[in-house]
Order: sequence, then C-alpha cells, then structure tokens
Amino acid sequence: MNEPQINKLLSLTDLLIDGEFIESEPDLERPWIGSRNQKVYRLSDFYPAGIEYKGEARRLELLVSKNEILINGWPYPIQTD
Repeated sequence: MNEPQINKLLSLTDLLIDGEFIESEPDLERPWIGSRNQKVYRLSDFYPAGIEYKGEARRLELLVSKNEILINGWPYPIQTD
C-alpha cells in the first residue's frame, strides 16, 4: 500500500478487526468481536493467536469527557422490545 498515513497507522496496530458490524449476527464466542462476519488480523506478535476467543465477558465501556461520550463494546444479550 502506498499511503504513508495508512501505513503509519497499521504499523502501530496490533489487532485489526475487519468487517461491518451486523446486529442480526452477533458473535457470542469471541468477546472482542461484534458479529460473526468480522475477521481478526494480528498485525504484530503482541497478542497470541486465538486472542479473540480469550478475555472477559462482554462489556460496555463508556469514556466521558467534558465534550463527548464515547461508547465501545456491545453487551449481550440485547433486548429490543
């Protein structure tokens, strides 16, 4: 890839989760993944192979600052009714 900014970002990335989040296809086996269509790419050796199957139960992380609220994660199960 001949995009210096993208190359720089990728050089600083350990794990890349690829694929659109599809709400109707939740992945309940891989705590780091949102939906079954998503793939994990290890771009460094920082995390061991299979890391997407290890870790804590699903959780929701809220980062609150003076100017914004950032939401990361999606706890399951989801009640839509």
